[in-house]
Amino acid sequence: MTGTLAQQLSLISYGNHLLKTGELTADYYPANPAFTFCNRVDFLYLPLGANTTETLAAPDPLTWLRQLRQQGYQRLSLCYRPSAGNQLNTPDYKLAGFIGGGGDWLLEVASGPQADYWANRWEVTQPNDPQQLIWGVSYGRVAARQPLAAARPPLPAAKAALAQALTEIQAFATAQQLDNWATIFGKALALLDSPEPANGVYHNLLVTAEHSLAARQLIFAASQAWVFGGMGSWNDLVFEDEASNQRYETLSGQLYAQVNQAIISGINAPGS
Repeated sequence: MTGTLAQQLSLISYGNHLLKTGELTADYYPANPAFTFCNRVDFLYLPLGANTTETLAAPDPLTWLRQLRQQGYQRLSLCYRPSAGNQLNTPDYKLAGFIGGGGDWLLEVASGPQADYWANRWEVTQPNDPQQLIWGVSYGRVAARQPLAAARPPLPAAKAALAQALTEIQAFATAQQLDNWATIFGKALALLDSPEPANGVYHNLLVTAEHSLAARQLIFAASQAWVFGGMGSWNDLVFEDEASNQRYETLSGQLYAQVNQAIISGINAPGS
């Protein structure tokens, strides 16, 4: 998955753990892999209603999450909105590997039947940093005291849909002799039933105790299946015949939709 999405998943997981228990490891920020390559992660109140100025809500994730608990918020969730379209009519899955592309992901911070919504903005602010901490990230509150909007698709349905999308696209990759891609899709399928689905760079992205095994299987299988990027990614393929191109476009769009559904279902599922 993209670093922007991984960071939101981590904020939700560790944030919900803090809201429920009052506990958060002191080194969560910046040690968690969600903040790799970030030189700043802050939170801003954007102009809303009578408020006409942008003000700092919190200088870092630790401060922000602790403030949420003090202010009585009960739960963080993830929202996704497909893009409304673009001039070139490019599908979301082809833009998903780029900052700000592929639709909008928002943090929903709930208090009772209402919620605030926070969007993220990533900018290269230190391009020559010797430690590669190139990104400055800001989360801005774009709506306040709105009805709850985060979807919570049932885990079994999301798992079945992702498994079907992966099976179909793996078969296509195999038929096209794209063995490396077929292997990647096969690994994602295997994670849907793995007793230890978290591995690699994101092994401690989430608080394990906050998510059932079924939820973690969905999240990390979707992460493995995230093949949507720029040059050299699955998006970069072109086939000689139109029938293959059309099949490729259809399967890619289906996989992107089911990957997103799996992430939403997994991260928004009730804690274990």
